[in-house]
Amino acid sequence: MSGLFNGILRSYIRIVRRTTAKELWKRYAVGLAVLLILVVVSHFAALSALNSARSHAHVVVASIGQRPVVQRIMFLSSMAVSERTSALNDQLKVLIQNLKGTHEKLSRDPGNTPALKQLYVSGRHGPALDPIMKNFIADATIVATAHGAAEREAAFARMQTVGPETLPRVFDEAAELYRSADSSYADQVGTVQSAAFVAALLVLFLEALFIFTPSQLVARQALHRLETQSGRLRRVRDNLLVRKKQLQGLRQSAEYETYHDGLTGLANRRSVEPEIARRCEMATDSQFDIAAINIGLDRFKGINDTLGHAAGDYILTHVAKVLRHVTGPQDFLARTGGDEFVIVRDTDGDRSALDVLAAQLIERISQPISYHGELCHIGASVGIDTRRRREIVSGFDPACLLANAGIALYRAKELGRGRVEFFYQDLRVQIQRSKALSDEISLAVYREEFFPVYQTQVDARSGKLAGVEALARWQHPIKGELSPGVFLPTAECLGVVSKIDHIILNKALDDFAKWERMGLHVPQISVNVSSDRLRDADFIASLDKLDLPEGRLAFEILETVFTDNADDDLLQTLSRLKSKGIDIEVDDFGTGHASLIGLLSLGPTRLKIDREFVKPLPDSKPHVSLLKSIIEIASSLNIGVTAEGVETAAQRDALIALGSDRLQGFFFSRPITSEELIAKLKSEMPVREHITAA
Repeated sequence: MSGLFNGILRSYIRIVRRTTAKELWKRYAVGLAVLLILVVVSHFAALSALNSARSHAHVVVASIGQRPVVQRIMFLSSMAVSERTSALNDQLKVLIQNLKGTHEKLSRDPGNTPALKQLYVSGRHGPALDPIMKNFIADATIVATAHGAAEREAAFARMQTVGPETLPRVFDEAAELYRSADSSYADQVGTVQSAAFVAALLVLFLEALFIFTPSQLVARQALHRLETQSGRLRRVRDNLLVRKKQLQGLRQSAEYETYHDGLTGLANRRSVEPEIARRCEMATDSQFDIAAINIGLDRFKGINDTLGHAAGDYILTHVAKVLRHVTGPQDFLARTGGDEFVIVRDTDGDRSALDVLAAQLIERISQPISYHGELCHIGASVGIDTRRRREIVSGFDPACLLANAGIALYRAKELGRGRVEFFYQDLRVQIQRSKALSDEISLAVYREEFFPVYQTQVDARSGKLAGVEALARWQHPIKGELSPGVFLPTAECLGVVSKIDHIILNKALDDFAKWERMGLHVPQISVNVSSDRLRDADFIASLDKLDLPEGRLAFEILETVFTDNADDDLLQTLSRLKSKGIDIEVDDFGTGHASLIGLLSLGPTRLKIDREFVKPLPDSKPHVSLLKSIIEIASSLNIGVTAEGVETAAQRDALIALGSDRLQGFFFSRPITSEELIAKLKSEMPVREHITAA
């Protein structure tokens, strides 16, 4: 017996454990339906019993009421036999009519029990009630209406045979049978209700076993899963916070290296313009002007050539110390080139003070420097440009101040070195040349002298062609092919960069279509798109007129676009580009201010790591750590990574190890024309076909 019980218990436990939420809902619905049916059955059984009891009570009352009517009819009939009056006959007729109506009503449905039917139809212990009553009524009617005395006496005699004893007895028996039928029906209803009650209890018990108990188990399991998932999410969050702190530390370290010179510890060229801009912004609250002092070392190349780069590094470190000693705490120091330094300082407009500072610098730097027993003799030339406060307030380009100081330095070297020169109006030739360049660029845009060259991108794992990047070049009618470094800054000032973008895109798409017609497969073509082009109201409409290779075209956008506060119009433009099957790539990633939130909101397809992060590989551990974190984060966001500026096999191997999926740089190919790319692809086709066949 215990074995059977244990088997049942084990089966029940298996059923409970395998129960799903969907099955619980089904069982719950079935249980509710059964309970509803039981309630309905019990209700209608009680209602039927109540209606039957009411009907039978009416019959019993009517049956009991017939006794005095019969007795009254007998009494009046006895009087009508001896003396007949119209009043007596009228009373008798009324009583006969009442008795007749009551009997017809009772005999219409004598009940559902066999005993009642026997009493009414065939008699129970004697004559049936129905024919007796009909005969009695007929005889009473004769007594009330017949004219002959003999006929009335005969009718009354027949009435006396049943009226005094038989009819009252039958009436009592009928009432008793109705009461008995009600009692029996009430017992049946009670049985039904008891059965319904027991069934309801059974259903509730089964619900407890197969619904409520499994529900608790399912709920506990769901809570357990939620707690487990919550724990995992907390661990993931904690890991992300740790990784974020690590990344912030690495980024700060990398930013420090990016904006500082690793040898001297001074700021580098990238830091100068932001510093000038900061001081320009403060100029509205300051009475001081701004001066840029550009110091170039003389005869420094000879030190490197004769004593080696170690000696040159020592000299540069020594010069940095001299600059720190001569300048004040409010001055900004930077090493902007191999042998050039810059000082940015506030000035009260006194040119003589700047002359004195420049003279001190030249004197201190020109003093002999001992290096491993060798005396090193170098000198310095200085170029200075200052800006009056009113010029700064009205708007000023920080790059211009630095450029003018550079022009002045060039002038100082040109005039014999070891001297200081200020930027002045006669040196505006450079500006005039810039104006001439602006005119040439405007004409070049009209003539569409700009054209694309292509640098290949390879798959890091297979080494196969993964795509090409279209780079802008200017076919100058006199100077020949010019790179963006020559014309792009001026083009930006002119506001024609978006037009150049349009020209390059059209020509690149024409080349791409030509490659396809020749059967040369280029998986993807990437084209640089400026911020001005993205904000052009006609940009999307212009794309609709082009035959875009869906899924094989990518737009490279500078990282500065991917900021947390990108406006809605720009976000909408990028979204529409994606809807056209155009991939979005972040160019020069790591040099701007893009954040993880910006990447999440804009969802680029690929990041292109700036060459400045690739250049120190594989020797710079901070750069290796930073790149590793960037690539891991990109991978977690399902964003591809292309490393630019790969120039050595060591850089390639390091980037492959870090997980970069695409590589680009001079190590693989320099930028080449479409014709050169066609020749390259044709020459590599047999090799690729052979590899595919293998």
